Amino acid sequence: MPINDYNGSPSYIIDDPYSIWFYNTSISPGSYINFIGYSNTKLGNSYGIMYEADGIAALEKNYTENPVYFIPYTLNTTTNAYIRFIPPGLYLINMHFNGTFSIIADQGIIKPVNINGTFMFYANVFLSNVHFSSKMYGYVSIVEIKPTLNDE
Repeated sequence: MPINDYNGSPSYIIDDPYSIWFYNTSISPGSYINFIGYSNTKLGNSYGIMYEADGIAALEKNYTENPVYFIPYTLNTTTNAYIRFIPPGLYLINMHFNGTFSIIADQGIIKPVNINGTFMFYANVFLSNVHFSSKMYGYVSIVEIKPTLNDE
């Protein structure tokens, strides 16, 4: 996390959306969006995901292999819910309602792909303030089936 306008390139970056320090804006104003932006910029510039466990990710400078440790991020929510954070990866969406939906995040609109009745989407960066928008009320299950591959 950039502290005191640090612009260097640390060897490792840890994204932990479950930590109070990740969101505590009294310590670092705007740290939530700043940290997401900082991590996404680093992902696009020579950093790779070395570990990922249920949304927590460790980035390493110049890492180009597949993650050495992976526990899928899973989420059960309702339509029209807002989710603060989704890590990079390939996701399977199980909808428990009839109707259409869209996924909108601070990083843009995510377009799920329908493959034989199964919806999937790919996030190549950390998503923030994600909204599953639908005119119908229902439940949505999201399961990360593959972490991002660092060479994609």
